[in-house]
Amino acid sequence: MKTQKLVKIIFAITVFLFATRLTTNAQDATSILNDVVAIANKAKTLKITYLITNKKANKEAETFAIDFKRKGEKIFYEFTNPGDAKGAKVLILSTSQIYVYLPAFGKVRRIASNTKGPGFLDMATSETDWILISTLNQFYTATIASQDKKNAILTLAPKTNADGVYSKITMVVDITQKVPTLINCYNGDGKNNRTITFSGYSSNNNVYTAGTWSVKDNLTGTTTNFVIKTVKINEEISDDIFSKRNLE
Repeated sequence: MKTQKLVKIIFAITVFLFATRLTTNAQDATSILNDVVAIANKAKTLKITYLITNKKANKEAETFAIDFKRKGEKIFYEFTNPGDAKGAKVLILSTSQIYVYLPAFGKVRRIASNTKGPGFLDMATSETDWILISTLNQFYTATIASQDKKNAILTLAPKTNADGVYSKITMVVDITQKVPTLINCYNGDGKNNRTITFSGYSSNNNVYTAGTWSVKDNLTGTTTNFVIKTVKINEEISDDIFSKRNLE
């Protein structure tokens, strides 16, 4: 009898400890994800000039340049070269309000926030990828796949009734800087649709910007690299920039 009672006590303690460990891991994962989102939204404003190299499978690489502006959750960016892309503009007012202007068509169109289609202007990245990190905790819950002193690997699953773009995301987070270094995005078929890498982070008043980030479309083979040429943090930006009128 004593042996059976002891076994029951040990079993109960084991179950309790296991349940506590799962709860702690879930809280840690949520905390890490929230930290990543908070750092992504730290700057009041951002002005960045990007040099972009786009390489499609079996084709010569193309180069682009864009002027990127962000104020709060609002984003506006415009292609400044080359000629066939110059003047293309994107306006993101929220996760559900995204607008694109293409000079060739001469009109503004609204795109779905859950777009899973080809990248914008044949690039590996889509318009919605620009707000992916800053809105992750709105659409996904996190669990920890593994963790050490430097990095945590999170698995993100869509929240119930949340309109996230991807069916699953895995993300490597530098937990000392609270920034992502690698993101894998999976479509509804479970295929790794996009891989995004970040490197060369710099910090200014706890605002981190990746000097280089790269997006690979694993389905088409297209790779798009973004390199920061200039960055300005928390400078004044007029609200007029973030209007549909400014797209045309």
